[in-house]
Amino acid sequence: MLDSLVRYALNNRIAAFLFAITLAIAGYLAFSDLTVEAFPDPTDTQVQVITLLPGQPTEEVERRLSIPLERALNGTPGLFRLRSISLFGLSFVTLTFEDGVELLQARQRVLERLREAELPEGIQPDLGPMATPIGEVYRYTLEGPGADPMELRTLQDWVVRPGILRSPGVADVVSYGGLVREVHVEPDPSRMASLGVGLNDVFQALSKASSNASGGYVERGSEMFVIRSLGIFADLRDIERTRVATHNGVPVRISDVAHVSEGYAPRQGVVTRGENEEAVEGIVLMRRGENPSVVLEGLRARMADIERILPNKIKITPFYDRTELVHTTLHTVFHNLLEGALLSYWCCLRSRFLGGPR
Repeated sequence: MLDSLVRYALNNRIAAFLFAITLAIAGYLAFSDLTVEAFPDPTDTQVQVITLLPGQPTEEVERRLSIPLERALNGTPGLFRLRSISLFGLSFVTLTFEDGVELLQARQRVLERLREAELPEGIQPDLGPMATPIGEVYRYTLEGPGADPMELRTLQDWVVRPGILRSPGVADVVSYGGLVREVHVEPDPSRMASLGVGLNDVFQALSKASSNASGGYVERGSEMFVIRSLGIFADLRDIERTRVATHNGVPVRISDVAHVSEGYAPRQGVVTRGENEEAVEGIVLMRRGENPSVVLEGLRARMADIERILPNKIKITPFYDRTELVHTTLHTVFHNLLEGALLSYWCCLRSRFLGGPR
């Protein structure tokens, strides 16, 4: 058979030439679609269950969240190891599955088991992003001369992060630094006591007041007019005018029993870079199994679009891009392979013509 193939190639040289060209083109197309990584991903299939219980100490988080979750998740099909960490106001449960279990299948199994957990009312556990511990592919800072830390964090949470999440292959964006904007309602106990208002009244009034209501529609001739009641808070004055209770026939408002102001959440740290003492950092996590070169190419294009809609003084400054690491790794591998091939060829020639190394 081999003789026939060689004889055919010698008699039909154009066919052998076309076959070689076709093989080269197919090889190039396969190489262009190949996932090139700086280092392989050896991590197991893992699912993280994140549950928040604000304001509660570690002991309460362990008793009310971590232990019920462990009881419900134990025995999940394909589970190899279960580990939980309880912190102030946070429960973090990590489930490691056996080899061969797909990530989406594992997440579905965990979601089915979470329904059996007996958790406090209003507490909803969430699954972590579909990323791996080595899924950090891009880091950047949002900074600007004289920019307010609250403005930077607001832009990061409401403009930059949602824009990045629309990029293909991105699992999540983790934000650090800045000031998280909040609206603070600080009750005055003495004024509340004099007007007969309790904290529960304030909570219920705030939760019920900010909502829109539908009133159906009204037909007028051939036209139909939709009726609705607008009740969403637009500013701090709307919160202050919210009715809490009635005292001696007079409505009691939030401004009568509490002070409303704009503030920020307690800071857990600060991000600095160079001479800038107030910056906001973002870490982009790649979805498991994606091609980092393709993800980063789309991410850089998305970043350019996002930067156009930011204020002039605000800039996105990347300081880590895995593309550079991939290129450096490929250059090192090709350089070592080329040197090894040339050295082997030189040794063969020397051994043949000079009778072996001296």
